[in-house]
Amino acid sequence: MKSITRLISLLVTALVITSISLASSAQQKPHHAYITIVHFNDFHGHIENGAKIAKGIEDIRRENQEKCKTKDEICKVLVLYGGDLISGTIASRLFNGKAETNLLNAIQTSAAVIGNHDFDFGLEALRQNIKDSSFPTLAANIYESASGARLASPYTVLEEDGIKILVFGLTHKNTPMLTNPKNTEGLVFKDEIKEAREIMNKESEGTDIQIALTHEGVEKDIKLASSVEGLDAVVGGHDHVKPKDYCRMVKEVPVCQTPAYGKYIGRIELELGGGRVIKSEYSLMQVDEIQGVDETIERLMKPYLNAAKKEAKRVVFHLDRDLPHEKGGNSELASAVAASMRSYTKADIGIINTGGIRRGLKKGDVTYGDLYEVLPFDNVVMKLEMKGKDLIDLIESSKKRGGILVFDGIDTKKIEDQTRYTVATVDFLVNGGDGFTQFKKGSIIENTGTYLRDVFLDYIKKNI
Repeated sequence: MKSITRLISLLVTALVITSISLASSAQQKPHHAYITIVHFNDFHGHIENGAKIAKGIEDIRRENQEKCKTKDEICKVLVLYGGDLISGTIASRLFNGKAETNLLNAIQTSAAVIGNHDFDFGLEALRQNIKDSSFPTLAANIYESASGARLASPYTVLEEDGIKILVFGLTHKNTPMLTNPKNTEGLVFKDEIKEAREIMNKESEGTDIQIALTHEGVEKDIKLASSVEGLDAVVGGHDHVKPKDYCRMVKEVPVCQTPAYGKYIGRIELELGGGRVIKSEYSLMQVDEIQGVDETIERLMKPYLNAAKKEAKRVVFHLDRDLPHEKGGNSELASAVAASMRSYTKADIGIINTGGIRRGLKKGDVTYGDLYEVLPFDNVVMKLEMKGKDLIDLIESSKKRGGILVFDGIDTKKIEDQTRYTVATVDFLVNGGDGFTQFKKGSIIENTGTYLRDVFLDYIKKNI
């Protein structure tokens, strides 16, 4: 009897040990994992590229799965979006970013970060787009000043078959100057590196991969990768880089940002072994070279595109010559835009920021679609009165920054300190956009309520 009891005891012990061993084995990390990060940024409403982007992501998912040769290997794809989803096309404006949000939902986006232009249609529109998203929208460093709460989730942990991936979002600290400041009232944008360190210190333990998803520009991303320990990748946006500037390695961390407008897809390959990243590679895919389209996405975007095309095809004027313009540079076109506001308000001086003009115009018929691409932001023309000394300060500030303001009207060299001048400009600048605070020292005479796009259209029909 004792021997039977002892045998049963030994069997039970063996079963328990086996059970513990199996449980422990189930919790072990896979021998190898291949995580592919697919990403793009600064889409600015170019939904016409959506069906090809979706097809490209499908192709990458298929290629990723082919890497796994044994059962103990994991192959997964993350889709990360680097900010500035909206603002810049007729479709985007017509539907307040709904089309772009639906596109990111459909391509199974893993996470996105808020960009400065995601505020362009107002804070409530941004909140609605976040609410309508099936993926986490991230921004660790944006706080509501009244409550102290963050505007959006600071981070997310994505779990893929036992692999835990920490992704946190950072938005450019100067966003109130990079959209209409009115759209960010009541928000505080804190230091990006400080917020990144806090999240890494508190949330990275227990995760296998740590990714910063940012919209702050390459220079800041490089500083982030250099200053914050433990990052495995920095996926960014904001600069509208050229293809040759897609990626660089900073302390063995890939720091990557794709060119703008949905023309390229970025691809970062992370290989894990022993619970850590042992290899990083990256490549850039041109969307035009992707074979075929995702027909489901094509059908999804069609109603938005049809509505936009109808509006875009409307011819609004004819040009006898080209009016070229490079973003951030002075040009005849920029001077004409400044002149249009001065003429409309009967002011002494017209002032425009060159970054608000996104491309030039070509000779021939010009459609509303062309005009919208030149002046995509819904800036309202305003008239104010300013002291000469404040205008001189403004002119000098612009010169120090490469002449990013264009002036039309009175000779700027003849402005007198104590004389008062009337100034026509856009609400973006009046509210402190691009960091020019001198406008705030003036007194507002009139908010016309009229978009710059329409003021310029009326002027160019009569004068060019």
